[in-house]
Amino acid sequence: MNLVVLRRLCRTAISGGKHIPYNNRGGTEQRWRDSDQDVLRDRYRDVTQSVVETTPGNVLIAMPSYSEAEWLSGELIASPEIDRKVLIDESSTDEVTDDLKSEFFAGPPKVLITSILGTLTEGVDYEGDRLAACVVCGVPIQNTDGLVPTAIKTAYNGRFGNNDGFDVAFTVPAVIGSCEDTYQVRPNQE
Repeated sequence: MNLVVLRRLCRTAISGGKHIPYNNRGGTEQRWRDSDQDVLRDRYRDVTQSVVETTPGNVLIAMPSYSEAEWLSGELIASPEIDRKVLIDESSTDEVTDDLKSEFFAGPPKVLITSILGTLTEGVDYEGDRLAACVVCGVPIQNTDGLVPTAIKTAYNGRFGNNDGFDVAFTVPAVIGSCEDTYQVRPNQE
């Protein structure tokens, strides 16, 4: 697959088929909110709520960022249809993360919401019946504002040409990370 085709696939995956203007690719702190963003958030909420309601076991939900994870946890906690505990992950120490995982696995089924790029999804396998479902929402494009991301884009543009630096440096790794997260649930081999 050539880079142009991959770039189109990535943009389609990220935007749901709509073009995202370059200046709108900043972090969630800059929230450039528009009605399309609200529609997407509504879809995230509805899909994740449906999965939680219909899954008889622990559900891990990976959002594009910790701030989006925090937003979704508030939505699910406020929902009268959700009858299980909702845990929220945040950037923290290993000890705090280990305690959160222990709480998640102990007792009745729960929901754990985290960032796609967090330590609960990067390189972690949930074996057996510890996890019944994993929902991955979106693609975690990191904030591209600032000197370092600009230097990275410039270097990649110089190497790959055709202004492909953004896709090579940011889009492709984000899509790969999202795909890896979808493999968190493995059937029990027993």
